[in-house]
Amino acid sequence: MRPTPTQPGRAAPLLVWVAALAAATSQCRPLFMAWLHDPTMRGSGWVFLLWLPAVASLWRWPAKMPWAWILGAFALLFLGILGEMQALIYGGLSLLLCLPVPKLGARLGFAATSAAWMPLWYWALRPLAGPSIALWTLVGSAALLGGLLVFTHLTLRHEPKEESHPV
Repeated sequence: MRPTPTQPGRAAPLLVWVAALAAATSQCRPLFMAWLHDPTMRGSGWVFLLWLPAVASLWRWPAKMPWAWILGAFALLFLGILGEMQALIYGGLSLLLCLPVPKLGARLGFAATSAAWMPLWYWALRPLAGPSIALWTLVGSAALLGGLLVFTHLTLRHEPKEESHPV
């Protein structure tokens, strides 16, 4: 029998994840405004639009909840809100969006590639790459995400199925 999110014990972690995702998204307004108005960050929104569907295509709700990831995301959100450090909030959002990816390696890979849509990436690399950083980031992210996505889909196809279902 395939587990469903309505079975006892399955809905609570999903609700915790949705609530944490809503809290993180509501705290990311400065990021969304930077994508629209900051000339150095204009490419980041496009990178995010490439990154999110790539991650979402792999979402499967695991049979056993990775609570360490949820606690890590909550810790980043809490510290980010408490210390008014947006980078920690963006990291928490990234961890939450990567949480339903079933393979740990893919989850870590997508969490690492999420840096390309965060302001820290542009602030650190703009002096080295100049104004073309947005174009290079977009092209590099598309190539990296495509490779990671293909590799993850191939490895998931050849593994024994565990009990999970799409989110």
